[in-house]
Amino acid sequence: MNPGLIYETTTIDYYVFLCNLGYNLSTIKLIAKNIPEGFSCPKNASTELISNLNYPSIAIAKFKENIDRKVTRTVTNVGDEEETVYEVTVDAPEHIKVKVIPHKLHFTKECPKLSYDVTFSTKYSLKSDIFGWITWSNDKYRVRIPFVLSLNDRSSN
Repeated sequence: MNPGLIYETTTIDYYVFLCNLGYNLSTIKLIAKNIPEGFSCPKNASTELISNLNYPSIAIAKFKENIDRKVTRTVTNVGDEEETVYEVTVDAPEHIKVKVIPHKLHFTKECPKLSYDVTFSTKYSLKSDIFGWITWSNDKYRVRIPFVLSLNDRSSN
């Protein structure tokens, strides 16, 4: 199996995820026994940052009109070609603006890992959850990243 691009997530990323969920360090230490020396929750930890976990999907809670929500993802090229360019396409419902920067990822042997930002916005009040996807493709691979924009905060459920 060769996916072309992968989303690497470290153990530290999951600790920060728990911090963003509202867990303090002493509670996290009960869950995870091998927390590195010196690790502490970021001062800006917030449920608003949960969506930044480097995962091959995007979920944003409490999505509201007239408020831009930005997430960052980092991908690693594991495809057959060390040098390749992926271009992005977006499939989003009407009235949802999805801006991906950059719109091309140019991987090289020296630079196999790149990041991109996705900003979601709308001028309209949503009636239900919204689904769509972002696709990165080159001549050989199509890597699809689904997204959901939710009106509710499901982190407390």
